[in-house]
Amino acid sequence: DVKNRNEKICAYLDFPLNKTDILEDFRNNAAELYKIKEGIDVLKRDSFVTISGIHIHGFASPEGPYMNNKRLAEGRTAALKDYISDQYDFPDSLFTTNYTPEDWEGVGRLLRDSVFKNSNEWLRIVESDLAPDQKEQRLRKRYSRQLSKWFPALRRSECTIKYVVRPFTLEEARIVFHSQPKNLSIEEMFRIAQTLPEGSQQYMNVFKAAVLYHPENPVANLNAACIALMQGDVVSAEKYLLRAPDSKEK
Repeated sequence: DVKNRNEKICAYLDFPLNKTDILEDFRNNAAELYKIKEGIDVLKRDSFVTISGIHIHGFASPEGPYMNNKRLAEGRTAALKDYISDQYDFPDSLFTTNYTPEDWEGVGRLLRDSVFKNSNEWLRIVESDLAPDQKEQRLRKRYSRQLSKWFPALRRSECTIKYVVRPFTLEEARIVFHSQPKNLSIEEMFRIAQTLPEGSQQYMNVFKAAVLYHPENPVANLNAACIALMQGDVVSAEKYLLRAPDSKEK
């Protein structure tokens, strides 16, 4: 099977007011750009993988006029794409981009994860059919101080590096299991388990990793349920069995 994987990196880049140019020495940009470059470099150094795509999604916060935020989100997304292109010899066809002018979904997530007075009233405004600028105006009338703390956290760029992992021999799979287990297929993990003493700690660790990295796989969930029962953990066993389809083995 083709093993497609994604590595998502979230960078919080700062830009001068109303600008879209990336300045490496501006505020904390050097560290944020390093996160992206390190993520790409790790994959480029890995002889087992091939980078197949880079998707950049830029987000602006709902602060200020919508049309200006649209311009900034689009321009800053393009700027990051150009920055990465300048650092590496990737073909232009490797890149895809998207942008969100105002991250109202992010505001909703912050609200649901917070406990404070009037949060339901906030949500009603955020999830309403009002135009973006009207939403911001209504929130600012009552919650200006809180918004000034939240909005900067919504300005970000998400860089998703897509890559393909080549198949492994059994010996390679054993090595990769201890360094990058997410790069193993479910079949490669099962092959490792078959070489280990049944019921040993190593044997159980392989099946635990299989369900961790392949949580939707029915066989992985059945095996994990068996391991949990062997360890007397009926709570985990039930969780794994609920994910597995009906069968004689279940």
